[in-house]
Amino acid sequence: MQAQRLVLYPRDPGRAPGDAGQILEGLREIGLIAGPWRADRHLAGPRFLELIAFVGCSPRVRLEPDPEQDTAILAPGFCHVQVPEPTPEPRFLYAANTKTPRCPACGEALTGWRASLGPGGTLRCGGCGARWETGALAWRRSACTARATVSVWEVFEGEARPTPALLERLAALGAGPWDFCYLRE
Repeated sequence: MQAQRLVLYPRDPGRAPGDAGQILEGLREIGLIAGPWRADRHLAGPRFLELIAFVGCSPRVRLEPDPEQDTAILAPGFCHVQVPEPTPEPRFLYAANTKTPRCPACGEALTGWRASLGPGGTLRCGGCGARWETGALAWRRSACTARATVSVWEVFEGEARPTPALLERLAALGAGPWDFCYLRE
């Protein structure tokens, strides 16, 4: 089974709002999350479907676990929210669906980027030789570089997106504007 998620993160890779507790409190206040489910994962709150906009005619969105079926930790089959502690340094998050970026200097595709990912999350362009931090590249909503993240599990790529109200609440936590991407493990 593939694990898919919508990942929300501050646009500035070096910024993070306090700790996970501060993020969780903000998400509880607006109703995105309810109580904890497992470790750093939380059940969908009363306003989840107002704050995450699903597309399509009538999407089927499960918001509660089925104790008889949901045994997988990574992909349990229902939407839930994960808020890990922010990391001291930005980390590059990518997955099987990550698209190849282009060099901002010369426009060449940075093919082979997975194999050439350097220490500290840098990539070198084979065309012009420029070096880029992963946070400076356009990953087309398929990767991110961040210290803090909020993952909404069981959301398929392009199936849903955060509403402006959710992004505004996250920005108010002190790390500036937030963005989002999709990861398919």
